[in-house]
Amino acid sequence: MFTILATLLMQYLNIWAIIVGKLLQGISVTVVHLACMKMINETVPLSMVGYFGVFIQLLGSVGLLLSLGLGIIMPAADYDPSI
Repeated sequence: MFTILATLLMQYLNIWAIIVGKLLQGISVTVVHLACMKMINETVPLSMVGYFGVFIQLLGSVGLLLSLGLGIIMPAADYDPSI
């Protein structure tokens, strides 16, 4: 719910709407990440908890690196700083 609201809020070209949208997006991503870690701790055998905890964190970092890397190669022709 917060993610949809944050995404819609960030569509307005207003600095305060973007700031509040980013804040809501960050809260929702953090809640989902913590819920995922809690679910792993409750379902994975104790001998494998460390492995799966590191695996989830590593994949999250790879996903962030991938999304930022794809953002770098996007064309700059659409960029208009006067908006």
